[in-house]
Amino acid sequence: MARGLAERKHEVHVIIPSVDKDWSTIAEGVFVHGLHGLFPKGFLKILGRFFGISKYTSLFFYDFLFLLKSTQIVRRCDLLQVEQPSVAVFFALLAKLLGKPLVADCHDVFQALRVKHTGFLRRVLETSIERTVYNLADVVFVVSEKEHSLLSGIVGPECLEVVPNGVDCDFFSPLSVPDSGLRKRYGLADCAVVVFVGNLEYLPNQEAVNLIGHRIAPRVLNKFGNVKFLVAGRIPEGLHLPFSKGLIFAGRVSSVPEVLGISDVAIAPLIQGSGTRLKVLEYLSSGLPVVSTSIGVEGLHLLDGVHVLVEDNIHKFPDRIVELLDDQRTARKLRENARRIVLGKYDWRVIVKKVEDIHVRVARLAVNV
Repeated sequence: MARGLAERKHEVHVIIPSVDKDWSTIAEGVFVHGLHGLFPKGFLKILGRFFGISKYTSLFFYDFLFLLKSTQIVRRCDLLQVEQPSVAVFFALLAKLLGKPLVADCHDVFQALRVKHTGFLRRVLETSIERTVYNLADVVFVVSEKEHSLLSGIVGPECLEVVPNGVDCDFFSPLSVPDSGLRKRYGLADCAVVVFVGNLEYLPNQEAVNLIGHRIAPRVLNKFGNVKFLVAGRIPEGLHLPFSKGLIFAGRVSSVPEVLGISDVAIAPLIQGSGTRLKVLEYLSSGLPVVSTSIGVEGLHLLDGVHVLVEDNIHKFPDRIVELLDDQRTARKLRENARRIVLGKYDWRVIVKKVEDIHVRVARLAVNV
């Protein structure tokens, strides 16, 4: 989104809480500021474990030095868009104090309430802050009609805009990534590859991987022996991973498109979560046939049997994978239809034009007030 806005001659500054990584300009017109605060890394980790927050750097949103550095950047901008309403109350208040229009980009409405096993303190803190930010915002972006309905009783409908998550269809392309030796590196030569991509710091992804290891992969292997399951994504320290024949954990990879480029089928066996799944858009844009639960494709305009195969019965989920491995005609139909709908609805170039129109309208209203 930032690159797309910059291509349309806007200057975009991105503020990211960061401890170790150095950030710089990632595209012409896009400036990324990796800021840290006073809190040491060890203290943040302890505090994160206490509140059940895996991304402990998000606690910088409550760090005085981080907020001071951020304020200096915000002062120079014409509009402020926050991407994490659950921790962005300071930025919402700052926007109001400085007279800047505020856009809250909501990726998943009240995630802390909708994901099981979230700690009580986190549920109370995040949902109250999130609600406050929505009420302070001039516009709230939601990713689907379902998310719109969840907020319609809290935020006036005139403030809500459905802006879907998107994907870079040039970066995730079925034609752009040759096999760069990954099959050999992971021992995947001469076999079918079923892929799952997901950060395993996120509880719904952990549950999905447990399903793959204990219930999905073994059944697929019984019916289609020459297959391996490849899981790509960050693995937090100390996480217990399921063991299964044919299950390979790649950890954090340097190039997700390369991993998708060597795969034959992609899966999203998610049983909880909120918002819409970026991984599914990346799968589809890469030309992969997809098997998913309803939760995995929730909020996306995808039809079962046309764009993806949807299966909520985990006992039958492996059968749908085998179906695609056996039937290349069906797999090809899904690939073609999925790529077509992604290009038409979910390419960032399509979405950015709508975002720009809303930004310009809100900024002009603020000037005229």
